[in-house]
Amino acid sequence: MQLDRTEIVIRQRSPLELLDLSIFVLREHLLPVVLSSLTLGAPLLLCDVFFASHWISTETQESVSYDTPFQVLQIANFFNLVLLFWLQLEFITLPITIYLGNAIFFERLGYRQILSQIRAVFVRSLIVLGILRFGLAGLIVELCFLENPTSYIKILLLIALLMSVMICRSGRPFADEIIGLEKCKLRNPPEGELSYGQRSSNLHRFLVAENFNRMVVFSTFAVLLLVMVLANFIFIKGVLSARWNWDGWIDYAGIPIALWLVSLLAVVFRFLSYLDSRIRLEGWELELRIKAEARRFMQRIEPAVVGLDLETSEVADPVEAELS
Repeated sequence: MQLDRTEIVIRQRSPLELLDLSIFVLREHLLPVVLSSLTLGAPLLLCDVFFASHWISTETQESVSYDTPFQVLQIANFFNLVLLFWLQLEFITLPITIYLGNAIFFERLGYRQILSQIRAVFVRSLIVLGILRFGLAGLIVELCFLENPTSYIKILLLIALLMSVMICRSGRPFADEIIGLEKCKLRNPPEGELSYGQRSSNLHRFLVAENFNRMVVFSTFAVLLLVMVLANFIFIKGVLSARWNWDGWIDYAGIPIALWLVSLLAVVFRFLSYLDSRIRLEGWELELRIKAEARRFMQRIEPAVVGLDLETSEVADPVEAELS
């Protein structure tokens, strides 16, 4: 890994430039990013579809009032699925973050290497991303309302969780990068290193307004992208089946796939925003160059040190022979 050779130019960028660059990076790394996202994304997304689909089940249709049209239940299913998936987004995208953090230096990790790095930080990521940042709280709420899955109280709780998460993530969005790339420990870090809390404070406290601005820009784009992808799915279904309605195929497959595709762009945008924040706060591009030169210097002097050791041993050998 050569720290001063990066796949993208390390410089400050505006939110719109980051969004444009995100599309380019995602296109270049589409297959590895897709495969990485399936590691945690596939099982959690299947759970989300299972819990949200109670709104459109036959039992629910039979139990609701006749005045309630089926379209209302489909809208409830849509928002329930979006809420669950958005809560889990940080936890789901951890493997992608690990891959991108290495790919930017032209070091593309294999799937086993990504799994190995996930195992190394899984406990702390579960605590921070899954519990403290409410990543898995949505599934806990769903389990609590398993006997009454269409309760509007459940939806209100999920909305409250979502608002809390949005406030937290708009100000401190880089938990994945701190845990997955910098590998900061939660407590008692080694001397000279920072704990997760200290690193998060140092990285976020001076860029709260900038992080909020990025969130607004990307959220606007993400909503438009989600609508566009769903419209394309409905169009494709209509062309193939001659039925231009919103049916079970959209509920069970179209919405999850659309959310998953938007999440791929979201994690790339967040990763590039993390790089931009480090450049603004720490002059990261200069730090990379200094570290790269230090590595080259050590590689140059290593053969000289080894040669000196060999010469010393050759001089010592005849003396030892005479003494023997």
